[in-house]
Amino acid sequence: MDVVEIFYSIQGEGGRAGSPTIFIRLAGCNQKCPFCDTDWRKFKKLSLGEIADQVTFLSKNGCDWICWTGGEPLLQLNQQIIDHFDQIGFKQAIETNGSLPLLKGLDYVSISPKIPVHQLLKIHVGSHIDEIRYAVGVEKWDEELRIPDIDKLPSAEAYYLSPIFGGKEHERLQLNERNVRKVVNYVKENPRWNLSIQIHKILGFS
Repeated sequence: MDVVEIFYSIQGEGGRAGSPTIFIRLAGCNQKCPFCDTDWRKFKKLSLGEIADQVTFLSKNGCDWICWTGGEPLLQLNQQIIDHFDQIGFKQAIETNGSLPLLKGLDYVSISPKIPVHQLLKIHVGSHIDEIRYAVGVEKWDEELRIPDIDKLPSAEAYYLSPIFGGKEHERLQLNERNVRKVVNYVKENPRWNLSIQIHKILGFS
């Protein structure tokens, strides 16, 4: 597999925010979001055994959660890989852009959609989704990130709006107050949505 990094940190956003997690960041993506804060083009090739060895080492304190992230992890993941980590005792979360079908055996599914709602519905009909989390900004590309009506989205356990941090390269770890105000006001007016802040960036963690 093409792996950008494997690291142990806290989950910084969404419904599992604050939970200790081992992250496996995979290379490659099928979207080109201008606000992406991950360089998923730099990677090293690791076998499944090598990945499992690193994860097992990082779990020495008892953490049994891993999170597949990217880029878009479903470009590389397959059922054999998910089954392997299930068999060796790990719970598995995934952070996906929603453009590809899910695999069986995932314990927590977080979709941050980067495709139109009608495509999302077609791909994920009947899927169990724990959270749908939209990135929201106020920059010129915000027209591509309009907040949809929850009733038009696939069914999920929770729905989040996440203010995009600074859009420029040198500002991507800086909280954008305009985006925060926009999201807070929208959530107050539409309380089926929840606020999600990327706390790992605020705290300076990976």
